[in-house]
Amino acid sequence: MTCRQCEQKISAFIEDRLDVKTTREMLNHIKGCPECYEELEVQLMVGCAQKAFSEDHEEQYDLRNLAPDLLQARRERVIQSLVLKYYGMVLGALILLILALLLIKF
Repeated sequence: MTCRQCEQKISAFIEDRLDVKTTREMLNHIKGCPECYEELEVQLMVGCAQKAFSEDHEEQYDLRNLAPDLLQARRERVIQSLVLKYYGMVLGALILLILALLLIKF
């Protein structure tokens, strides 16, 4: 993923609107690119400032941890998706094995 591609997808990344593959690509890119990490931080802070100035918003933010917390949440989503995918594959294999055993028995 290039910096340009990453920057174009940062808002979707923040809002968790990307598929798992693109999220993983974003995580890998941001991990190794200080410029894109900084852009992520800036967009997160701007979003928090906009929310803070809305009339009914009273939530407090720890600005130092916005980006690390978001990156951790996205990593967890990618891991969860991979775990579910592999559990599905294992379950499918077990079902096929059971069916095969049943067919052999009869």
